[in-house]
Amino acid sequence: MQIKKSILVTFVLSAVFYLAFNLNNLVQENTSSLLATVFFSKSVDSVELLSRYDEVADTKSRRRAKENNINIMIVPGHDNDNSGAMVGNIKESEINLDLGLKLKKLLEEEKGIDVSIIRDQKGYDSDFEKYLKNNKDEILEFVNSQKTIMRDLIEEGKIESYFNTHGREALPEVVQTLYGINKYVNDKDFDIVMHIHFNDYPGRVGKVGKHNGFAIYVPEGQYSNAEASYDLAEKIKDQLAVFLPESSLKQEKYITEDQEYIAIGAYNTVEPISLLIEYGYIYESQFTDYETGPIFISELAKQTYYGITNYLNDKDKITNNFFEDLENYDWDRDLQNGDRGVDVLALQKYLMSKDYYPHNNNLNLCPLSGYFGDCTEKALQNYQNDNDIKSTGYFGSLTKKIIK
Repeated sequence: MQIKKSILVTFVLSAVFYLAFNLNNLVQENTSSLLATVFFSKSVDSVELLSRYDEVADTKSRRRAKENNINIMIVPGHDNDNSGAMVGNIKESEINLDLGLKLKKLLEEEKGIDVSIIRDQKGYDSDFEKYLKNNKDEILEFVNSQKTIMRDLIEEGKIESYFNTHGREALPEVVQTLYGINKYVNDKDFDIVMHIHFNDYPGRVGKVGKHNGFAIYVPEGQYSNAEASYDLAEKIKDQLAVFLPESSLKQEKYITEDQEYIAIGAYNTVEPISLLIEYGYIYESQFTDYETGPIFISELAKQTYYGITNYLNDKDKITNNFFEDLENYDWDRDLQNGDRGVDVLALQKYLMSKDYYPHNNNLNLCPLSGYFGDCTEKALQNYQNDNDIKSTGYFGSLTKKIIK
């Protein structure tokens, strides 16, 4: 009888310990799942944002509109101390800033939008510099907390890790500034933050590289701001793709999701919509040429502006206007293979508007560049042939007369 009691007690205690152990695991698992849900809860929503913009844009009260405006922060990549990619005497930091200032000017004309830029020719915005200086510990604590939570969730299998190596390691002071920007836009209640860059790749030698085209980086799909960021990226992509090719780098697409780029919120550190746009490779001749470079920078700003306003107005229609200043161009010289300049770009734009350029439908192989090469010659020959002109590929008086 005593033996039976002993066996029963042992069984009961075992059952209690088993239940307690599994209950503890269950609590931990539920707590972990809850943490993942809270950590990645949606921080910005396109429907709510567009609804707010509609109200602001329609309101007659300027004061009320100001309080509810859509707040956009433009971040021209790099700065005076860290210039980023370079080719010849062209610094990425400088053309990023040029493009950013042009975009800011366009957006300032829109009712319902407040636009800021994190730096100008003099340096970083004074309010941001003060914030960075006075909140170093808070920024570090915030980033470390985010890293710890995310790494724990990855280890527990609650989220998937898509970390990869870009081959471009940021300097410690750059890392600190970028995370500072992330927390700054969170604390200041910005709705959209846009990082402006020009691309490059490790190991490039000389002034000419092997890749071209643009890519837009957005937060990976599990992140809190991922969905709305992708929505805006699609609108901007549609506009840029009117005249630019997709990046030819294998791991990049028109829109590329990423977990580790600090600028778009590594470790889920950004709450507003966040994009990083690589507008092209810095060594591409259309950007480096002294004539076509300024024209392209202005056009990139304009097409980005179209993308943003299309998003805020919930427009599906693409604005197909590009290089509008080159329409009805008056060519004052004949053109042939080997020429370069704005007049060549105007010819390429015209041929493209008539579906002759590029002749192979491949903007990576035949970009709009302002350089008269084999691609332009072939497209011009096709145009001449269809218009009963001898298809020489030479742009002279007869072809000009047909165009006019």
